[in-house]
Amino acid sequence: MSQQTGSLKSLDDLFSGFYTPDDDIIKTLNMVSSLVGDNIRKSKDLTNFDTDDFKSDASKLLNIKMKYEATRLKDNSDLKLANKIYNKHKRLSALMN
Repeated sequence: MSQQTGSLKSLDDLFSGFYTPDDDIIKTLNMVSSLVGDNIRKSKDLTNFDTDDFKSDASKLLNIKMKYEATRLKDNSDLKLANKIYNKHKRLSALMN
C-alpha cells in the first residue's frame, strides 16, 4: 500500500508543476464560462435567445481552456475569441436581467 501512496505522491508532484490555481488566464476563462453558463440557464425559458448558440460558446471556451491547460502556451487568437465571447455574453446578461 505504501508503494501505491508513493506513486500517487509522485504523480501529484509531476502534475503540480503544470496546474497552478493562481493562473490569471484560467481564472478569466472560468469567469467567462460561468457567465455563459448563467446565460444558458436564463435563456432556457426565453424565446428570444438562441440557447444552442450559447452552448456553442461554452464549448469553444472549454476547448480554449483545455488547450491552454495542456500546453500552457498563450494563443492570442484563442484569447481574443474568449474576449469576444465575454463581451457578447456580458451584453446579453444585461438584457436578460
